[in-house]
Amino acid sequence: MLTGWQAIDRMRGNYGLLLVMTLAVIGLSPFAGGIAWTRWLLLLAFLFTMGSALFACGLRRRVFILFLLLGLASAASSGAGQAMGHGLARAGGDGLRFVFLLLVAGTIFSDVLKSRHVTMNTVLGACCVYLLMGLMWSSFFSVLD
Repeated sequence: MLTGWQAIDRMRGNYGLLLVMTLAVIGLSPFAGGIAWTRWLLLLAFLFTMGSALFACGLRRRVFILFLLLGLASAASSGAGQAMGHGLARAGGDGLRFVFLLLVAGTIFSDVLKSRHVTMNTVLGACCVYLLMGLMWSSFFSVLD
């Protein structure tokens, strides 16, 4: 029987779900402008993206918990900013999201570069890094806005 950490370790390098969730976030982003429920839907999709990123990275326990806390703080700040209408809280959430995405993209990029053989997961990982960098910079420019 697998423990929780062994199951996470088995999912390491499986980037298919992360790619699908990243594409969902990118696809939903243009529609999340004016209507409140679409912004909440985008936040929920991003939560699933963060979860799939954590499992795909297959991090050690302490680093996993650090990434998890960073992602949850980002989501909580963004959610509080949306609920209360505070631009500063949303900007803080976007800043934390930028850092989270930077760390995840760096971890996946390192994993892709260490791979000795090019497999489908290696290609999916490279695609994830590319798309995560786009989300990362959109978060950065959202902070500046």
